[in-house]
Amino acid sequence: MGDSLEMENAALEQTIVDEEESLEESHLGVELTDLKFRHVLVPSIFGMALGASANLLFDTFVMQAGLLSAILFSPLIAFLTKTKIGWEHSLGLGFVSVITSIIWLLGFNYFNTLAIFFAWVWMCSSWWKYDLPPFRYGFWHGFGIAFSTFIGGILSYNIF
Repeated sequence: MGDSLEMENAALEQTIVDEEESLEESHLGVELTDLKFRHVLVPSIFGMALGASANLLFDTFVMQAGLLSAILFSPLIAFLTKTKIGWEHSLGLGFVSVITSIIWLLGFNYFNTLAIFFAWVWMCSSWWKYDLPPFRYGFWHGFGIAFSTFIGGILSYNIF
C-alpha cells in the first residue's frame, strides 16, 4: 500500500515538473519584438543636451559645436544603445555631424532642419526592423542628434 502511494506521488511530481517545463518552453518560444526605441531616445536626449550646452557656452557656431561634440560622445551613445563600440559607429555619426555642420555654416534655412528631420523619421520608421552594422547605427544616431541639437539650442535660447 505504501509503495503504491509513493509511486503515485512520484508520478504526480513528475507530471507537475513536466507541465512546468512545458510552460517555460512555451514562454521561451514567444519572441518579443525589439522596437529599438533606444536608437531614437538616446540620440535625441544627447542632441538636446549638446545643443543646449553649446548654446550656453558659445555665442557663434552653436550648431557646429553641438554636432562636433557629439563625435566625442559616440562611444557612450553606442554603449547605451547596445551597438558595437568602435570606429565604425563613430565614423557614421561623425560623417553626418560634419556634413550637417558644413550645411549650418551656410546659414539657417529649412533644409537644415526639415530635410534632416524627414530623413531621420524615415530611418526610425524603417531601419528598426533590421540588424544593422555599426556604421549605419551611427548614421541613424547622427541624424537624430543633428535634428535634436537644433531643438535643444532653441529651448536653451528661449529658457535662458
